[in-house]
Amino acid sequence: MTFGKFALFLGSLAIALLMWLQVVEKVSTKAITVSLELTGLPRGLVIPYPQEYINVTVRGSNSEVSRLDPSLVKARINLSGAKPGQVDKRVILQPPPGTRLEFTANTPQIRLIIEREAEIEMPVTVIPQGVPIDGYVYNGATTFPRTVKVMGAESLLPRISQAQAVLNLVSLQPGDAPSAEIRLIDNENQPVPSTRIIPDRVAITPSLELAPSARRVLVVPTFVGQPRFGYQVRNYTIEPPQVELRGPSAVLSGRLTVETEPLTLTGLNESRTRTVPLRLPTGVTADVREVTITLEIVAVRSGNP
Repeated sequence: MTFGKFALFLGSLAIALLMWLQVVEKVSTKAITVSLELTGLPRGLVIPYPQEYINVTVRGSNSEVSRLDPSLVKARINLSGAKPGQVDKRVILQPPPGTRLEFTANTPQIRLIIEREAEIEMPVTVIPQGVPIDGYVYNGATTFPRTVKVMGAESLLPRISQAQAVLNLVSLQPGDAPSAEIRLIDNENQPVPSTRIIPDRVAITPSLELAPSARRVLVVPTFVGQPRFGYQVRNYTIEPPQVELRGPSAVLSGRLTVETEPLTLTGLNESRTRTVPLRLPTGVTADVREVTITLEIVAVRSGNP
């Protein structure tokens, strides 16, 4: 081979090597998180603390690794024939069809605790949140149904303190009947996981009432009878002389006074101080329930004509 041909051969080899290096891609690895599916668990058994995801290492060409959609990678554990207790199960990976990538579960075996499923019935507790619209007050609520059925692991059900339905008062209008999802809460107000609730939503019938009006009025005493012959009531004082009433607007509208319960004057011949209850209309309250009345009783002086 002449020198010229040899130089041409070396040049061609160098060009081919450069072209090969451009074609061959760099191999890379990538860590992904894959959802874990548990299949085949026998009826009547549950897993109180199931593992929902596993970490997987992907290896292959840089371009394929970068294009991979992790949601297309499946991981599952077959629990057919499982019994209550602690078991170690192998993770089965299912790569996307047609891929040349290699997939390796970082934890090839998963330890699971399997328990028998139990069932309880619980009353629903409505939890109000927020403040009602102007002019209304919240006065409790009922639900339909009033109870729900809760199913879960035998070790989890005793932890449940309440089955709650949250009621948002902020946008609630009179006559509304919203529905709410049931949440299970333990004694520390933390959610209890891995349970089934039937039904998982309830209808709520809230009670919204018109907020009571407030009105300050004068106290008017109610006297019955007469002092002893020869005596009269010269003056009286009331403490407090005014009270604040709270109640429905229709009841308080236009009201300027509130009366006391009857105070008997019969047979009195000296000044007295008495505590007397107020006579309040139905549905009305006052900032005080009683007032103190001081009577000034004096003898009647006969005068010359």
